Amino acid sequence: MGGATRDRVTARLAQLRGTYDAFDIRQTTVSVAPAEFERMRADAGGAALAEVAVENAAGEHLLIQERDGGGWERPTTTVGAGQPLAETVCAAVERRTGVRPTLTGLDRAAIVCVDCAESDASAYQLQLRLSAVPEAGEPVPPAAWRVDGPADLL
Repeated sequence: MGGATRDRVTARLAQLRGTYDAFDIRQTTVSVAPAEFERMRADAGGAALAEVAVENAAGEHLLIQERDGGGWERPTTTVGAGQPLAETVCAAVERRTGVRPTLTGLDRAAIVCVDCAESDASAYQLQLRLSAVPEAGEPVPPAAWRVDGPADLL
């Protein structure tokens, strides 16, 4: 079965509360057409979406240029239900950017309930915004240190 259940999202939040101090939790529900619902449920697979805000001592943000050459965004990755959050996120950011981060906090979490417009089916996704500082490495394209931060995704 694809997509996370509410129980899985609640369990991951409980883990996070044991690791991080207080953080903001938001909840929203979106309704989508059946084809979009099935695609989203299959893609989510019970994973959490993590966005990482890495800031260096100079106040610069580690950003990745969008594939179309347009704007800049924070590194993001998905973390499967059985994967350790910190290790998975840090390894993914390092692979994509060349910079190994150290997580310093959880800024916010969002529980997104995706409802199928034509049935009673629902799937849940946990979206996280983590803060971090650089531990090692230098950015490799398409990543770079930028003074201007991106708009908030989460």
